Amino acid sequence: MYECFLKNVKKYPNKDAVIIDNIAYTYKQLHELVENSSYDFKPNTHVGVLLENSIEFVVLLLLAAKKNFVLIPLAPNTPKNQLKRFFEKCDIEVVINQEGIKYYKNIDKPKNDAYIITTTSGSTSEPKPIVLTQDIKLKRIEKAIETYNLNESDIVLVSTPMYHSLAQRGVLLPLTIGATSIIMKRFTPKGYLESIQKYKVTFSFAVSNQLTAISHIYTNYDLSSLKNLVSTSYSIKPEIKKKLYENLECEIHECYGTSEIGCATNLSSK
Repeated sequence: MYECFLKNVKKYPNKDAVIIDNIAYTYKQLHELVENSSYDFKPNTHVGVLLENSIEFVVLLLLAAKKNFVLIPLAPNTPKNQLKRFFEKCDIEVVINQEGIKYYKNIDKPKNDAYIITTTSGSTSEPKPIVLTQDIKLKRIEKAIETYNLNESDIVLVSTPMYHSLAQRGVLLPLTIGATSIIMKRFTPKGYLESIQKYKVTFSFAVSNQLTAISHIYTNYDLSSLKNLVSTSYSIKPEIKKKLYENLECEIHECYGTSEIGCATNLSSK
């Protein structure tokens, strides 16, 4: 994963890699943030991450790929009893949150290829941990590139929390192909549409309730730059789907269960 990023650092050093909170970071600047990071965990260290969407989170995703430690992203507002359960299940040794770093005891565990231990969204059942290797992440990215015909000219909008695998893919995918990722700190219908219009977004994953939220106001914005819009998480209501198909010029797709299995299939009106 990190080697793919480095190729784009060399190829597009002054191109915007990530834009978050109206601050742009070029590939060169993002590389410098990773190389100068104070985080220095040993390979296979299990690091819990309780952060909102931020450039620090992006740096951790790349740093874990470089140094081979394991990220376990969790929602900052996760209830304490649920956090305790994930700590035990995922062998978390270090936690990074808004207050800094907290070290727990070292855990003797077998060496493995885990890159991220993430959780399902909880939209269809109780959230469950999922172990993802870098190889699996790259295969999922390759499938998305093939399915949605993505390349280095794309601008990808990330509107979901980065502690879910969907947003992680939305961040890492552009960085592996030399594209640009626009990361929303948190979703609002107006902010989502303004981001598409302002940054000429070409691609976005969105959970279906986000698309429902924008369906009443999106005609007020110029969304002509969109090439692909992917509805995820759970089925979108037929009347909302019909409205989107009738009024948007981009391809609209649906995919479900991707936290667990990746892009196994693609549903489309065409």
